[in-house]
Amino acid sequence: MDFRRSTAVLAVQLTLAIPAYAQESAPSAAAAAKESLEAADQLQKKVAEWRAAIGKEGIPDPAALAELQKTLESASGEVRLLTRMSAGARQNAAKLEKQWVNDLRSIGSGADRQRTQALGEIRDALKGADPQRRVAALRALSQTGDVKFDRAGLRERLLELTGEARGAELLAALYALANVDRQPSDLKVVQDAYVRDPDALKSSISHLLHMSSDKGRIEGESERIIMGLLKSDDRNVRREVLRGLWGARVSDALAARLVELVSDQASHHDAIYFGVSTLSEKNEAVIACLIETLSDPDWVNNGGRALWGLGFGIPDSLKLKVAGALVELHNQRTDPRIRDACQKLVAKYGGESMTAKLERD
Repeated sequence: MDFRRSTAVLAVQLTLAIPAYAQESAPSAAAAAKESLEAADQLQKKVAEWRAAIGKEGIPDPAALAELQKTLESASGEVRLLTRMSAGARQNAAKLEKQWVNDLRSIGSGADRQRTQALGEIRDALKGADPQRRVAALRALSQTGDVKFDRAGLRERLLELTGEARGAELLAALYALANVDRQPSDLKVVQDAYVRDPDALKSSISHLLHMSSDKGRIEGESERIIMGLLKSDDRNVRREVLRGLWGARVSDALAARLVELVSDQASHHDAIYFGVSTLSEKNEAVIACLIETLSDPDWVNNGGRALWGLGFGIPDSLKLKVAGALVELHNQRTDPRIRDACQKLVAKYGGESMTAKLERD
């Protein structure tokens, strides 16, 4: 087999395919992109075969090697052009997104006209073939959930996109759905989307599940997903999951996992700051963890956060326990801000009998 000829032919095919991707319409561009990737894969294999055929002691034909390098340099130039085109498209989409958000949120003279025009453009973008414009439209909708405008038909299109899209577009579609017309059935939509494309949603899934849940409760399939991610060896994955649990209502099992992460050096701060301190309903294990954290050497990031977290979500049966811990903290500290916070919470949870135990200056 003439490996030199086959690699040269493949390199030329790759170079020819790339400009087609840059210039043709969307369907042709997709086909050309696929052909480019296939040609690149075949080229790599053929070059490996050429090298194997030459052997360790052999020397490649200088002319053939020069021809191959020249062709690859040409292909690299086309790739750089595509990269610039992609960056330019992203920049234009970002500008468009900002303009749509500004127009939808506008007030004063001409605001109605601006909103109507922006909404029309967004609807067209959602139905169009340009993925950059679709994502820009989705992100604009996700930032205007509090604005009054005609939402007719938007939910239906967003549901279509959550079933079709992948990657960044899927993530944007789910956030848009949550802000346009949230329904109880959206929780299942989010769960199913995660099964289809977990990599695209991994960093935001706990927030999406929390947003779509009934009164912030993480349970059932949502809990299974989150518990799995909280067992990840990657601290960054755990951090993003914890961020999304801010203010959630969780089961004792999930609360126990959060408490475990407080003892994990890599997740210690994240589990305190985003996790146990923010829970809307705190059980005995969480409260014990927060009380212990009051003595954390890092008061600014951890101890103070625990004190803040003990200010809400405490069941009646544990209020005296919290008050007792805060009496001790108050009496062992000189910082007036800490003492003032303790005084208020002791009065809130313990009444006059516990307040009487506070040492005065």
